[in-house]
Amino acid sequence: MPQYGYGGISPDQKLEMAACVLLLSAAKNGEDYPMITKLFMRSASSERCTSVAGESSRLNHLKVIAFYTLLPLFLFVGVSEALLNTTPVIRFLNTYQPDRIKVSLNVRSEAQVLRLVSESRAELPGIAFIGSSSVANGIDEKAVAQVWEEIGLSQRPVNLGITGLMASELAMLSPYLLSDGYEAVVFLYNSFSFSDELQEYVVSRGRMDIFLEIATRHNIERAMDQLPEMLISDLLFVSRYRHYLGNLVKRAGLGQLEPPEHLYDYATGRRPDGRRARNGDKWPDLPADSWQRRIYTTSVQQDDTIGYRGFEYFLRAAANAGLKVIVMAVPEPEFSAYTGFKRGLDTKRVDVRVEHLSRKYNAIFIPHSTVGHLEARDELFRDPVHLNDTGRDLYSDYLAKILAPLIENPTVTMDRRK
Repeated sequence: MPQYGYGGISPDQKLEMAACVLLLSAAKNGEDYPMITKLFMRSASSERCTSVAGESSRLNHLKVIAFYTLLPLFLFVGVSEALLNTTPVIRFLNTYQPDRIKVSLNVRSEAQVLRLVSESRAELPGIAFIGSSSVANGIDEKAVAQVWEEIGLSQRPVNLGITGLMASELAMLSPYLLSDGYEAVVFLYNSFSFSDELQEYVVSRGRMDIFLEIATRHNIERAMDQLPEMLISDLLFVSRYRHYLGNLVKRAGLGQLEPPEHLYDYATGRRPDGRRARNGDKWPDLPADSWQRRIYTTSVQQDDTIGYRGFEYFLRAAANAGLKVIVMAVPEPEFSAYTGFKRGLDTKRVDVRVEHLSRKYNAIFIPHSTVGHLEARDELFRDPVHLNDTGRDLYSDYLAKILAPLIENPTVTMDRRK
């Protein structure tokens, strides 16, 4: 069958459609067009016109929907992106962070990433402390700043701890971490940080293109259901921070829009009985296929995971950008070895791999033994992963002092903006 240009419409079909439009228009208005009728009657019967009219009606209906629904939607998204994804707006949103203890995990996660983005645009570069909730709850940035100020350092510490952060996300967030907003990055890792597992809410926490670069087929298959949402979140600010924005609007409507008292996401004071665990009272076992167990086993037992690949990606990118990176373990209590999370795992294997990769890319590696004296004190922890308020005070002071020479030493300071 011959084709006639776009859509395969023949000249006769075009003539019939034109005749139908004129005839139906005449009938609707009670008018008579004898010349038109004579010219087109051969190709446009009333039955055929009724059929064409139905198709034309449906087409017009779709056009109306597109014009009055999709066009405003696209305009709204475009204007929203242009307005929301600007430094003044991001700083405003960051100023009115919610009380992280009282919000959902999605709101908290988006709030933490938003702070990382906001601080990456700060006029005064900061020293970024990044890691999991062990960092978010374990470091008092004001206490660190006070120690540095007392010894004559003007650098600004910024706690960028993100709940459940894995080393793979260092790569996915690297465009922000490598910005001029950070003078150095201190990565404080857990023994689970280099897992081959992904957080369910990782879709709003990094670049999809980088994820695809460091992921294996296994990782992609596991995240297949998340990829469409990851792509949309990658492109649209309103999608990436939708839970946070919804919470902010709700608080504004209730008259509760005010800067938070603190940015910790765990209430302080709870203390586990770690000594009993050492004396034989076991913590419950976890099924081998549980997510909480797998993040430890894959990080410890596997050499090639998305976590290690993401860590190496970030170290390579930082070295190329001239960004100083300091790597050390965050304190985990000794009694955590008795829990179902880590029981039977030699977590020292993680330290060996991390040290090797750090030195390969000239990052500064601080041995795990440096925090051993804190890990031995059960009373400093609220659970097998997080410091309590007393532990936070001691760790913040200690961390500030051991990092000060590395921050101050001109032989390891790199000014990337020159």
